[in-house]
Amino acid sequence: MMMHLRTAMISLASALVLEASFGQILISAPVDRPQTCADTGDLSPAQSTRTVRFDQFGIDVKIPSNFRTMLRNDGSVAILAPGDFNLIQCLAKGIPVQGTDAIAARTLRLRPNPKQLSVQDLAMALSASAPAPKVTHRRVNGMDVFVREDQSRLPVAYAWFQPPGIQDVVELQAPELSDLLDLLNQTQFVARGSGSSSQITASQAPVLVALAAVQNQGYSISSYSEQIVRQNDSPENPLRSTVTITQEGLLDDSVAGQQFVVTLERGAASGWTVVNVLKQWTCQPGRGHQTYLPQPCL
Repeated sequence: MMMHLRTAMISLASALVLEASFGQILISAPVDRPQTCADTGDLSPAQSTRTVRFDQFGIDVKIPSNFRTMLRNDGSVAILAPGDFNLIQCLAKGIPVQGTDAIAARTLRLRPNPKQLSVQDLAMALSASAPAPKVTHRRVNGMDVFVREDQSRLPVAYAWFQPPGIQDVVELQAPELSDLLDLLNQTQFVARGSGSSSQITASQAPVLVALAAVQNQGYSISSYSEQIVRQNDSPENPLRSTVTITQEGLLDDSVAGQQFVVTLERGAASGWTVVNVLKQWTCQPGRGHQTYLPQPCL
């Protein structure tokens, strides 16, 4: 069941940004850190459960109360047993790990579907290059789910489904088919409203609201480059989000780049509201500060 990829996991750890239930944590190891991290063990799932709402995927998932979720930089979410979560914390801190722990995450991600294929056709397309491309249909908790199991090297199983109101297809990956089906049996769709707004996922909404908020505050459509970074306070039903919009290569002899830091909160009706907009600049050489600050350039 476990993926014994110790070397690969350690090499990945140096670039890992851990995002737990309180947002993004950039971890720096203390000076007096231990030489090794003790074997975290495979702690048993708790008998009690809790329900996690993943708005970006349009689903509620019931998981053991001691399991954790981790939002990755690519937007996917890992559901981790407590031992796996402890192991990731050790690796993220750069601490060598004793023992034979390996990570067996259940992962949720969105698969873009620009051609608007059926879920089955998209599952087939995503499986075309797999050693065992057979995709089967199952009906789980009222959901049409398409499943593929691959045991050619390391066991892994995939499921694809499309909740109402979600434009992309949700992919669930688990170490084994039994893990996949157990999680699917604990998954329910979240009711969505109708209309064009249903084509906007909850994870996209803060970005769209933030972009609308800066249109009349100097936002430039002619910048050479633009970067948008969204950070939610939690991967589980977020209530606060910060969207940072950075534009550089402006046609200005004084300003080299401008940045909008938009803070949003979500109300009871799941709508996002802007609570603050901070505008900052970085200046051309000789025209002021070279980092993003709220003071104007010369």
